[in-house]
Amino acid sequence: LVTDDYVAEIVCDAEVALTDVTAHVISQIDKFEPYGKGNPKPVLVSRNCRLVEAPRLVGDKKSHVQLRLEYGGAVRKAIWFSGAEKAKPLAEGQLVDICYTPSLNEWMGTVEIQAEIVDVKQS
Repeated sequence: LVTDDYVAEIVCDAEVALTDVTAHVISQIDKFEPYGKGNPKPVLVSRNCRLVEAPRLVGDKKSHVQLRLEYGGAVRKAIWFSGAEKAKPLAEGQLVDICYTPSLNEWMGTVEIQAEIVDVKQS
């Protein structure tokens, strides 16, 4: 075998429509904490999500990516830590499938549903 023979595999726990991931669902998932080696965070997959705008690089080194995704009329924010290189081919309007861990992002008194991206591929 050579290096090109190895293919990274992401194990997803469930496929769900992006609109089905609500604050209530996230609170139910959070009941499985604490997460760690023997109990990893659940990873979901949602397909055919449209990029509302071009990915935005964030962080001191611009190595993280913020995405806004739309599915079924709902728009969700996503953060992809250390995803800058992989996000280069992504563009506004593109349909993508995402693997992610859902979370609630609290900032300045506002709570929003957020996807913590594991990986993205074109639909």
